[in-house]
Amino acid sequence: WYYFCWLSGDQITEQAIHHNDVINMVMGGPPISAYGSGGRMVRTDPKFGNIWDNMSIDFEYPGGVHLAHTNRHWENCDNRSENFVVGTIGESNGSGRITGKNPWIWEGEMVTPKEYEHWELVESIRNGQPRNDVLDFAADSTLTTIMGRESCYTGKVITWDEISNSDLDLLPKRLEFGPAPQRPVPIPGQPRLV
Repeated sequence: WYYFCWLSGDQITEQAIHHNDVINMVMGGPPISAYGSGGRMVRTDPKFGNIWDNMSIDFEYPGGVHLAHTNRHWENCDNRSENFVVGTIGESNGSGRITGKNPWIWEGEMVTPKEYEHWELVESIRNGQPRNDVLDFAADSTLTTIMGRESCYTGKVITWDEISNSDLDLLPKRLEFGPAPQRPVPIPGQPRLV
């Protein structure tokens, strides 16, 4: 499933979405555009389906703020999976430490976001106020990754309005048991948005 975009969304949607979640939260919403590139440098055999093995995307947020997003899946290479937020007077990688003009270190118990999320959900249910306030946020994060992927695949700047109004549908025409439909590897310069 991983190697087929219609199932995984490519590596940016399948894995890197969690980092886009955090940055969208820091920025207070999704980006306004994406300018991306990438390709297949290592996983070039047809057995690797139609996803890419590397992407680099400049996400622009309101106010002229830019996020440099990079991801790659290459065996036997150094890999990194983290966020870095750099401002004019400080920076953080989200690990409980801010460096710069106003340094700060979290001194409380280290709790993973997933643990905190579950505690909040359980408490809301126990208090008779169950909620699911992440639906819009999750949809925006997913659409952020799709916007970045489609910018890479097409070689074009994709705006939030364009991706929000797109009719792009990656689902095969017929879902049935048997050989998976073979789709070409995306080549920049060929349109995909409908």
